[in-house]
Amino acid sequence: FKDKSFDKAIAYVQGYAAQLVGEYVNAKQKYVFFHSSTDELREVHKKVITKFQKIAALHESQRELIKQWYPEIADRIVLVENYIDKDTILSQSKEFTVDTPKDKTVICSCGRLASVKGFDLAVDAARILKEKRIPFVWYFVGDGPERKSMESLIDSLNLRSYIELRGMQPQSALPEIYNELDVFVFPTERAGESLGLVA
Repeated sequence: FKDKSFDKAIAYVQGYAAQLVGEYVNAKQKYVFFHSSTDELREVHKKVITKFQKIAALHESQRELIKQWYPEIADRIVLVENYIDKDTILSQSKEFTVDTPKDKTVICSCGRLASVKGFDLAVDAARILKEKRIPFVWYFVGDGPERKSMESLIDSLNLRSYIELRGMQPQSALPEIYNELDVFVFPTERAGESLGLVA
């Protein structure tokens, strides 16, 4: 990229994408988005953070954290909340119907099936609900590298009739899914999860 020049370059996520843009892209202005409320790649960020004209945080609390981590660029940190075309999504959601049981508590969790997201905690919570004989169905919406291990865990605890892995769904389907819920659960292994696009 160094042999080309750009007006603007955007690293849409912190970490190695920020390093790529910060060190290897020749641009007059550079921007980076922080999607996390943890600074796991601090050594990377310390090398490149000052190369960005604007650092976008998704939430006010996250902006304050970034200011604490990098006070030297505090005046460059801006708030850019997740942007969603609400009207379009609600309009498209009318194309979807969700058949949920009326005699059970309907629970849903959305996210990437990865260890950091804590879906194994949700499975263990489902085991407890089952042991307490609480009638429920729990939808896991999303996919990811831990899907097979999640299926094995669900099978080992005999929870197939309680947990449904729904896979990836169009964003426009989510309002209809949410409308049918009794409980939304946002499991995570990591304190300080950032705001999701659809949560």
